[in-house]
Amino acid sequence: MGELDKKEIVITVSTGTTAVAAGAMSVFEALKSEIEQRGLNVVLKKTGEKGVASSEPIIEVHHGGRTFAYGNMTPETVKTVVEYHIIGGTPIIDWLIDVHDEPQGS
Repeated sequence: MGELDKKEIVITVSTGTTAVAAGAMSVFEALKSEIEQRGLNVVLKKTGEKGVASSEPIIEVHHGGRTFAYGNMTPETVKTVVEYHIIGGTPIIDWLIDVHDEPQGS
């Protein structure tokens, strides 16, 4: 399928207090490094709490009008998300905690 490149890909990392305590900053840095090393056209952003403390750190992949939320991420698991979801175009179903369509105009 190839890298998801038809529209801009945005990845957000929850970096509220609970997420940071659960290791979100390491997850953010691992994502940043992976994106840079692979030369991917991905926007990486930090965001606030998602309200699901038991699933932190949470990353969301925003692409093509949909949001894919992955929970309990680690520096190692985000590399797999990049490999399979961002590059391969296949979400990792077992790690998803939510998938939803984004509102029109977002």
